[in-house]
Amino acid sequence: MEKKVEEMQQGVVTMAVEAYRLNAFVKSLVPRIADERFLKRLTNQIARFDKMFAEGLNTAGLEWIDFTGREYDPGLPIEPINMEEFTENDELMIEVMLEPVVKVKDSTTIIKKGIVVLGGKEK
Repeated sequence: MEKKVEEMQQGVVTMAVEAYRLNAFVKSLVPRIADERFLKRLTNQIARFDKMFAEGLNTAGLEWIDFTGREYDPGLPIEPINMEEFTENDELMIEVMLEPVVKVKDSTTIIKKGIVVLGGKEK
């Protein structure tokens, strides 16, 4: 029974990561849309998706965390894909979350580390 629960949880985590990626892609399209009616409909649908997906994750006892725009800290549960581009003295920011951190709600238990792209901190 415990194995079945773990498999179900992994399935939810996979869906959460893929939903996050698709949602981020759709949001990136918003500035490119000229049709005002379509743009309003799309932004409303994105907001609904964000709300409903957060509720679904909550029901499953999970939540995702997006660190976009935060200062990089090696202690965060993330894996930078471009760390080799920087020196140890560079001040770094998380520019893009490619995949979110997925964790157990109201806990410090990380189910899946996030994947990020780092950038230099503007001075």
